[in-house]
Amino acid sequence: MTPLLRSPAAWALALIITAGAAVSGLDLSAYAGAAPVSVGVGLLISALVTGAAAALVRRSRLWDRHGAAVALALAWGALAAPALIILCAGRTDDLMARLGWDAIADSVSGAWPEEIAKDLGVALISIAWWPRMRRPGDGLIIGLFCGLGFELIETLVYGAAGALAHPGSDLAGALDSWHRRELGPGAGLHAICTAVAGWGLTTAMATGRRRRAVLGAAAGFALHFAWNADWPQSWAQPAPAVVYAVGLAALAACRRSALRSCPPRSRAGGPLPKIGRASCRERV
Repeated sequence: MTPLLRSPAAWALALIITAGAAVSGLDLSAYAGAAPVSVGVGLLISALVTGAAAALVRRSRLWDRHGAAVALALAWGALAAPALIILCAGRTDDLMARLGWDAIADSVSGAWPEEIAKDLGVALISIAWWPRMRRPGDGLIIGLFCGLGFELIETLVYGAAGALAHPGSDLAGALDSWHRRELGPGAGLHAICTAVAGWGLTTAMATGRRRRAVLGAAAGFALHFAWNADWPQSWAQPAPAVVYAVGLAALAACRRSALRSCPPRSRAGGPLPKIGRASCRERV
C-alpha cells in the first residue's frame, strides 16, 4: 500500500467527498430538474473557468505536478464543502438571530462555516500529500482551486435561482446571475480567501512558523467577513471594491512569498537541476 493510501487524511478526504457528493448531488439534480438550461450553462461556464485557471497556473513556477491534488481540491470545494456548510449554517443563523447581531449576521453566517469548510479541505489535502506538498506555493494552489470549486457550484445554484425568478427567460436569468457574481468586483473571492489561507498553512508546515497558518486563515476569514458585512449606506458602494482590492493585494503578496521558495527556471523553461525542493525550508 502506498503512503498516500495509508494516510488517514486521504481516507477522510475520500469519505467526506463521497458523502458530500451524495448530498450535493441531490440538490443539483433538483435544480437541474427545475431549470435544466441554467444548470447546463452553469456547468459549461464552470468547465471553461476551471480550464482557464488551470492553464494559467500551469504556466507559473508555482506549478509542480499538482494535477491530482487540484482535482481533489475542486471536488472538495464543489461537493464536500457545501455539504459541511449545510450542517452548520442553519445553527449559525439561529445564533445570530438570538443575539440580535443583524448587522453582521450575513458576515458570520457566510464567512464562518464556509471558510472553515474550505480550509479543512486544504489541510487534509496538504497532510495527505506531505512531504510531497511542502512549499508555500503548494497550499496557495490547493486553496485557490478549492475556493474556485466552491465558488462555481455556489454561482451555479444562484444561476438556477435567477433562472427560476426571471419572468421571461431561464437563460437570461442564469446569465444575469453569472454576470453579477463572476464579472467585476467579487469574482474569485472564494478562491482568493482560500488561497491566502492555504499559503499560510503550507508555509507553517514547511517552516514551523505556526503563526503563518493563523495569519492566513484569519486573513481569508476577514476578507470574506468584510465582503458580506452590512455596511452603512455611505460605504455601501466603495466598501466592497476596497475589500476586493485588499484581497487581490493579499493574494499577490502570498504569491510573491511563495515564488521565493521555488527553484529558478532554466532558459529552457524547467527548474535548474541543482536547486531542489529541499532548499524550500531555508528560502521561505
